[in-house]
Amino acid sequence: DDYGYVWTPYEVAVGWRPYTNGYWVYTDYGWTWVSQYRWGWAPFHYGRWIFHPRHGWVWRPGTLWGPAWVVWRHRSGPGGSGWVGWAPMPPQMEWRAGVGLHAEWGEIDRIVEPFWYSFVEERNFTARDLDRRLELPARNGTLLREAENVTHYAWAENRVVNRSINIERVEQAIGRPV
Repeated sequence: DDYGYVWTPYEVAVGWRPYTNGYWVYTDYGWTWVSQYRWGWAPFHYGRWIFHPRHGWVWRPGTLWGPAWVVWRHRSGPGGSGWVGWAPMPPQMEWRAGVGLHAEWGEIDRIVEPFWYSFVEERNFTARDLDRRLELPARNGTLLREAENVTHYAWAENRVVNRSINIERVEQAIGRPV
């Protein structure tokens, strides 16, 4: 009732989370999600994902393109031993013209549940088989306490740009240019 018409993917595994079957690339618009689903071109770049207690993950369509609509966490570590985490951005976080991303940052940890997050070691952040490298969700509570919110989106060239994770830090962690 709160969100109107929504869509849910068919034939996904129990425990499935958005932004887990694909990989991150760095583009002119920052960190961009490349889905490995045929249907992934829209729900990972428009609209928002919502976790419904009875129906699981559902997608509410939207009209504004973004490289990925996620909130970010990061914990640096020596030699790529840090962690990068992301979770679907809830509809309560809106993009507003002239303002940018409108959210009560203090409320994010109340709105975004720990099990929504996906975490990966820094050195594996750009891996093409990212789904096989994700940390078990049971560790999310610990990782969330150790990582800081680094969510940062901007507006450039009439597009949303994701500047959340420092590219130089990622390149240092993986030992090569992105």
